[in-house]
Amino acid sequence: MRFRRQSLAEIAALNRERDADLARLDAGWEPTAEDLAGAPTLSHWVEFTPEGASKPALIGHLKNHPRALDGWTTTEEILRRGDGWVRTHHSWLRLGPPAPPRPHMQPREPVPTQEPAGHVNDGALDHLPDYGRRR
Repeated sequence: MRFRRQSLAEIAALNRERDADLARLDAGWEPTAEDLAGAPTLSHWVEFTPEGASKPALIGHLKNHPRALDGWTTTEEILRRGDGWVRTHHSWLRLGPPAPPRPHMQPREPVPTQEPAGHVNDGALDHLPDYGRRR
């Protein structure tokens, strides 16, 4: 499947729509289930902050996006977030269940390192030939 590129007019319309949504959200409005009925769903998601970014994004399994194939994806930066939804630069996303916790991936406290044992010359290895000595 091949997707066509959006025209500048389509991109400008998406940007105007985004700005209007952000203004409504800043004024206290929140989308209802009916408002988000056609929005794609992101399930098994994990929040992270991309390197060099100031806002978090999500990694998860995307379904029913009009311009992207279903499957694992990384979202754009999250502009606004509510109970069960996020607004990114170009779309609303309904949030399904987050990824289950994975203890093996959680940051751990650093383990203190032990100093290596020092060389002890107790004569136990004196019977072995010394191959390291140059003549």
